[in-house]
Amino acid sequence: MKNSNLAEFTGGLGHPNHQYSFRALSAGDCDELGRFYGELDFGERRRRFGGALSETAVAEFCRAIQWRRTIVIACMSGAPFDAVLEIHQMADGWRRCEIALACRLVGDRAIVIAQLLQLAAFAAGKLGCREFVVPLDESGRTMVPLLASMGRARIEADTAVIDLGDYVGLRGRLASPSGVA
Repeated sequence: MKNSNLAEFTGGLGHPNHQYSFRALSAGDCDELGRFYGELDFGERRRRFGGALSETAVAEFCRAIQWRRTIVIACMSGAPFDAVLEIHQMADGWRRCEIALACRLVGDRAIVIAQLLQLAAFAAGKLGCREFVVPLDESGRTMVPLLASMGRARIEADTAVIDLGDYVGLRGRLASPSGVA
């Protein structure tokens, strides 16, 4: 899994009769993403957006995504999404990114979130990301222990900052033929 990426990882995760696949979304997936967020219950929307948004507000949020500055990775086990992780560029470069998660799963939740975070680190790392910023809300507190296994975590006000430098660098060293990045 250290070398997995969105193009090559398409299943095998979960129970034998419940397979998950992962893919990067694009502007063409805006309506499908809006439906996913629109179908979240009150608590799930509150965790993702910090409050319950109307379906109209959710649709506007999805249409306003700046796709050149955002990576969105979805997990699915059928047609609708089971989980979505957003990676938002925080400055002109990709060095520091904020991440946000929405997950409807219960049983396989931890393993799906771990895979999403790993794919996110590799995808953002290829663009130069070295730090993930995670709000310390309910959703963020779910991700911080998993992210802390990828790099040093520090608390800054109401966020956790995860240093991914060594983790994303490791992927580059493992992927090169000589083992040297």
